Amino acid sequence: MVDDPFTVLDEPDAETEGQVFADPRLLERAVKRMKGLVKGNGVDIEQVMLGDMNRVFQYRFGARVMVKLVPKYGIRMEPGKNMAAELATSQEDLQRKIHNIVLDTRTQPEKRQQVVDFIFSRTDKGFGIKDQAVTFRTLACDFVLHEQCAACSHSGKILCSQCRGKGVSTCPICRGGRQSACHKCGGVGRMQTPQGLASCDQCRATGKIPCSRCGAMGQIKCRSCAASGTTPCQKCSGMGWMSHLAHVEIQGQIQFSFDRDGLPPLLVALIEERGSFLVSKGDIEVTLRSQSALSSSLSSPSVSISGRETEDSIVLEYDVTCPYGAIDFDIGNKTIPAMLLGWQSRLIDTPSFLEEMTKTGIEALREAAGNKGNHVEFLRRAARFAIWRELISQVLVSGNLRKVCGVMLNRYSAGVSRNCMQQMVVCADQSVRLVTRRVRYLGLIGGLALYAVVASWYFLFDGRRSISDSFGESAPSSLIIGVDTLLPVLGVVLGTVSGQVAAILRQKSVFSGIVDDAVFRAHLPRAGKMVWWALFGAVILPAVILAYGVFQEIDDLPDWLTRLMPI
Repeated sequence: MVDDPFTVLDEPDAETEGQVFADPRLLERAVKRMKGLVKGNGVDIEQVMLGDMNRVFQYRFGARVMVKLVPKYGIRMEPGKNMAAELATSQEDLQRKIHNIVLDTRTQPEKRQQVVDFIFSRTDKGFGIKDQAVTFRTLACDFVLHEQCAACSHSGKILCSQCRGKGVSTCPICRGGRQSACHKCGGVGRMQTPQGLASCDQCRATGKIPCSRCGAMGQIKCRSCAASGTTPCQKCSGMGWMSHLAHVEIQGQIQFSFDRDGLPPLLVALIEERGSFLVSKGDIEVTLRSQSALSSSLSSPSVSISGRETEDSIVLEYDVTCPYGAIDFDIGNKTIPAMLLGWQSRLIDTPSFLEEMTKTGIEALREAAGNKGNHVEFLRRAARFAIWRELISQVLVSGNLRKVCGVMLNRYSAGVSRNCMQQMVVCADQSVRLVTRRVRYLGLIGGLALYAVVASWYFLFDGRRSISDSFGESAPSSLIIGVDTLLPVLGVVLGTVSGQVAAILRQKSVFSGIVDDAVFRAHLPRAGKMVWWALFGAVILPAVILAYGVFQEIDDLPDWLTRLMPI
């Protein structure tokens, strides 16, 4: 090994020793993976032997994540003096504090460590992140700027809008005239007596009396301000102050880079495309370099993503190790080359050896997907191979072919091409449908036949009258019409369920020796077009039955039918 941790181990020549990476556990895991691929696919796993392994190397290189710190904030107004947030003395001071929070996050060890821990605690440890933004909510803070309320001139009070500051308002009874109409004579000054019209003794024939509401003053105390002439300022809630609250959160805009010099092109491409996945799955080992090495330059404005920081960024340096290289397997009299990737010994970039080993199964599955021949026999031939038996099981469990293809390619990551797997998924889906297609429609016909019997009894043999009588004489006609309307629903249910039951029984008889019984409990066959055929039959059959009833001049036909018939 070399001392520099960022030096990549170059592939050795014939005279170089000690650079080949031959970890026994890694190689044992690679053999186990290959045995898992060929197991049940026409090859005895005991024939799997490790061939040339002297081209696997442990590559060590540097990587880094730069977190650009950006303050995100919003300002809201609040009445009164908020004393919970940190005080800013002016608008300039508020903007300066918002700006300084970034610098504090970078330079203060506790806050800086929060950023580092947040990134490195992810399953991918921040490795391979590209153009993402994260929010460090634990670093959020609040600032406040106090401002005198301009609406009330900092007094907390404003002139009463009702009395305009006078504290009194015009009497609503006398309207400022100090006198109101006499309630005894109604304001006319005279009143009817047994002796005839006479002057009102209450107002002395004037029709007016002193206003009792204002005490003949013409004004009353203002209710809005309690005669004070002022009311609390609504804007500042009578406090005389307004608080400008700024809630600031730190957002990190992440950029990732790594040292490419000396790395094989395919490894570089894999890291760029799936770096985060490889780290989260343990294929690439990532160690965080100590942050103490950067402590001396925390206040420096120097900047480079190559290792040093700007005043608004934090750089995480990684030491990365990843085994990678060519490896051969001897299987019988064949040599299978592969590329080993990562500490989990993933095998990539292999020839399509499983396609060759299971060639007869592929041909059988293609024949099973055809419209001729014994589909069941072809499926059983394909199921002799573990890969295609598992594919058939996945198709039975899930109707999402894209998902099935993804599951199979993840399970068989080597040995079969994506194009071949996609074709086989389609063939397996078609063959499974063909197995159940005939019995499915036989079940559909049986369900619709039962439905026809029920509909005939209902319309032609007093079934409708019997149901009406069961509800009594007071049964509304709309109830029976509702039963007429729901009858096609019964047909759809009977037809679909009968077809599904027939398909389930057929699947169990065909696939019971191919897949686990749990598959049938977890999944029902897809109804597909059968629902539409069931709907078609549920509508047509009652129409035919009613037409027969009209032709036979049956009396007890639905009233709505007779209204539709031409006179």
